[in-house]
Amino acid sequence: MRRAERTYTYLFEGQAYVGLVARTTMEALRAEPLTWVAYSASYGVIRTGYQVRTVEEVFRSGFPPNWLLQR
Repeated sequence: MRRAERTYTYLFEGQAYVGLVARTTMEALRAEPLTWVAYSASYGVIRTGYQVRTVEEVFRSGFPPNWLLQR
């Protein structure tokens, strides 16, 4: 990830997170257009990262329903 286009902050299971979204720079057969990285501010580590088509795919399940209010 070279430069984040969007930054989100949110709480998940009592932990503070920073989510970063950027255009995928890697070319591959099944690459998605965006790369998502979730950084745990509570532990100081990257917890997950993956490619998605839209930001909404990241929050489709398992995240707080009011995540937009937590930005």
